[in-house]
Amino acid sequence: MTTQAARKKQEKKRAQKKKHAHVTEEMAERHAKEKRAHTEGMIAVITLLAIVPILVLGVLWWPSDSGRSEHGDLAIPDGTYEATYVESQPAAGTESGAALLQVDGQSVLVTGSDLSGRAADSTQSFFEGRPGEDLEITVEDGYITSWRQPASP
Repeated sequence: MTTQAARKKQEKKRAQKKKHAHVTEEMAERHAKEKRAHTEGMIAVITLLAIVPILVLGVLWWPSDSGRSEHGDLAIPDGTYEATYVESQPAAGTESGAALLQVDGQSVLVTGSDLSGRAADSTQSFFEGRPGEDLEITVEDGYITSWRQPASP
């Protein structure tokens, strides 16, 4: 073999070696990218699986407003009404009292949290009403703000 042919053969081998090295490098890079993407995906899935239940539980157990709300629970428009006790239960120990009132043909359950202002000052006597007993209540913003028993004739 001539030196020129040997040189060409050697150059061809070097070119193949470079090409092989380049292809191998590309394959290694592609494999590293795939591995990194797989790892990042697994981290994202694990993070979601860990955070989602915590967020759901946080929403479920989030403390409610401990203060008074802007609007009470009574479904009666503001105004003064004639009411009649249907049934009442005075406060006992730590439990708040409750009263069932007939207001304009509608039954309304009143608890201690439905009283506000002057009505809240006399909670105990409010819940001591007897069935059939009449009273006059004033409702403002969903709360009973005052009440009084009409004078007996």
